[in-house]
Amino acid sequence: MKYRARILSLPACALILVFSSANNLRADPGITSGQPSPQFDITSIDGQHIVSSELIERKAVYLKFWATWCVDCIEEMPHFVEAYQQYGDRIEFVAVNVAVNDTLERIGDTKTTHGIEMPIVFDDSGEMWSRFDVFGTPTHVVINVSGEIIHIGYEADEQLDRALYQAFQATPADEKPGQDSKRIAQAASTGTSVLVGDVAPEFTIDLLDGASFSLAETLEEVESVYIFFFTPWCESYVSDSFPEMSRECDSARKKVLELYQQHQNTSRFIGISSRYSVGPKGVEYYRDKYEIPFLLAYDASDELFRTYKVRHFPTHVIVDANGIIRLREKGDNNELAGAILLN
Repeated sequence: MKYRARILSLPACALILVFSSANNLRADPGITSGQPSPQFDITSIDGQHIVSSELIERKAVYLKFWATWCVDCIEEMPHFVEAYQQYGDRIEFVAVNVAVNDTLERIGDTKTTHGIEMPIVFDDSGEMWSRFDVFGTPTHVVINVSGEIIHIGYEADEQLDRALYQAFQATPADEKPGQDSKRIAQAASTGTSVLVGDVAPEFTIDLLDGASFSLAETLEEVESVYIFFFTPWCESYVSDSFPEMSRECDSARKKVLELYQQHQNTSRFIGISSRYSVGPKGVEYYRDKYEIPFLLAYDASDELFRTYKVRHFPTHVIVDANGIIRLREKGDNNELAGAILLN
C-alpha cells in the first residue's frame, strides 16, 4: 500500500510499519471484488440522497473512504477530483468521511481547499464503514453498473483507473444484487442507548494474553470497570497532519495510567483497540512501548466500537458494579473519572 512506503520518513516509522504490516491487517478477507455490493441509502452533508438500488443499470459507483487527517487521503484528492471531472456523468462519486476524530468544519475546509464537488457523506453512525468492511483509509471501492464490486484498493493507481474505466461499461446483470448477499454486514448502529445512566451493553472479548474478559463477570469482582477505547497509532501517525489529535491521545493515555495506579485495587481497567489500520501485533507493540500494565484487547470486528457507538479516539467509559454507565467522555476529557472511581 502507498502509505506503507511513504511513512518510512516519519519519526515513528517503526511503530507505523508494525501497525500496517500486511500480515497483521485482517483475520478474514472481508468484502472482496466479484461480490454483489452491499446496498446503501445515504445522505450527503449537503442533503443529496443516494440510494444504491436506484443506480443499478444506470450509473456505476465510486466510494472513497477518507479522513481529513489522513495524509494519503489528502495527497490523493487531486486524483479524486480529476477522475470526477472525467467520469462524473457516468459514475456516482461519493466521498465517505469515516467520521473518526473528524468534524464537519474540517471537512468543509478540505472541500474548499481541494475543490471537491462530488457528494460528501459524514458516516458518523459507522454504517457505511461496517457494510463495506473498511479497515483503514484511504479505501477505494468501485461498483459497476451491475451492482458488482470490481475493485477494492488503498491507492490511487493504474488499477483504480482501469476499474473506473471498466465500471460503466459492464453488462447489466440478469439479477440485481439484493439484501441477502452473504457479505452484507449488519448496520453499524443499534437502537441501544449508551449514554451516562444507561445500562452498559454486556460483552466478552479475548485479551492479548489469551485470556477472556467478560464485563458481567468482572463487575461481580470489582466496584467498577474502566473501558479505554483507543487506537495505538494516533500518538504518532497524525503528529504532523493532526497534531491536536496526537497530543490528545498522548495525554489521555497518561491520564489513564495515573488512574490505574490509583484505583487498580477496586476497579478493573481494560483498553480496547479498534482494528482501524492496525493489527494485533500493533497493539502488542503499543503495550510494550508504553509499558501498559492493564488489560488490553483487540476488537477484530470493531463490534464493540459499534455497540458502544465510539467514533472518537480515545473514548472513556466507566461502568459501575450495577452495570450502569457512570462516565462517558472522549479525548483527554476524563477529569471526572477519579471522583467517580472513588464513589
